[in-house]
Amino acid sequence: MDNSFLKPNDPGILQEVIQRVLLGVNTSIPGTIQSFNSENQTAVIVPNIRSIENRRDGTTVYTQLPDLIEVPLVFPYSTTTGFSVTFPVAQGDQCLVIFAQRSIDNWQEYGRVQNPVEINYPRAHSLSDAMAIVGLIPKTNPIQNFQIDCVETRDTNRSHRVTVYDDKIQIFSVSSIVAVEWNAVTPYEEGMIVSIDSGKKFKALKDNTGVDPESDKETWQPYKYSLFEVSNEQISGETGKSSFVMAEENITLDSGDIILKGNVKIDGILSGSTSLLPVTTANGILHTTKIINATHIHDGVTAGDDNTGGVK
Repeated sequence: MDNSFLKPNDPGILQEVIQRVLLGVNTSIPGTIQSFNSENQTAVIVPNIRSIENRRDGTTVYTQLPDLIEVPLVFPYSTTTGFSVTFPVAQGDQCLVIFAQRSIDNWQEYGRVQNPVEINYPRAHSLSDAMAIVGLIPKTNPIQNFQIDCVETRDTNRSHRVTVYDDKIQIFSVSSIVAVEWNAVTPYEEGMIVSIDSGKKFKALKDNTGVDPESDKETWQPYKYSLFEVSNEQISGETGKSSFVMAEENITLDSGDIILKGNVKIDGILSGSTSLLPVTTANGILHTTKIINATHIHDGVTAGDDNTGGVK
């Protein structure tokens, strides 16, 4: 620090010295993620505020701070139970960088309680001891359609989201964007939704021109609608092709195809019709006609062609 311009007899000298010392103390600063190591959850971060130096000639010089390396990121994580909340971190993400009051090298390497690595001259608020919280929001890029009555995990426009209200949980995925009709010669931008003749919708994964959405999986992905809601009384949901309701007393399924793999156990009355019987229950074998090859007994009826009587 250049103190040569200070005058010993100046009554403001102490205040000037304190101000200049404080200018050299790192506390917190906005930053931008340059790269992310997903294995150890550390990042290289570019500080977003330059340092300032007022020189003796009256000029002001701004200097870009060096990149911060191996910065541990903060995620909601219980290190004892293993429960965590994770999300993708990419180059360009904004974050809040904070600087520890002592060196964190030993803690970062071994965890728990550690001594600082230095003995005679311990580091204090050093650029080398940065930690970062991802998600600092500048006014230029706020969260759109922010919800104030719930907790949400969501994408940019809330077309895919998990929402927790005080009385229910909602899992939602829906195209809120009007789909344009497919045209093979039209240039499509990333994120655009198109609809083809069959009624299927596709979302562009990158900019493209005229690539068939139904045949190119690298450029397009199917865009589907679905809704699933859990409340304190029932679970219900629907998609473009099927719907279902689950309540405390009954379950209703309405779908074009329901496939069950594994053993299906029925405790109660089985009703309805199907062409896939026989069905084995705890009381015997059910069938639409009396074709049962195994040994069986009819209760109170005379053997005949009709499928009547209880089967044991």
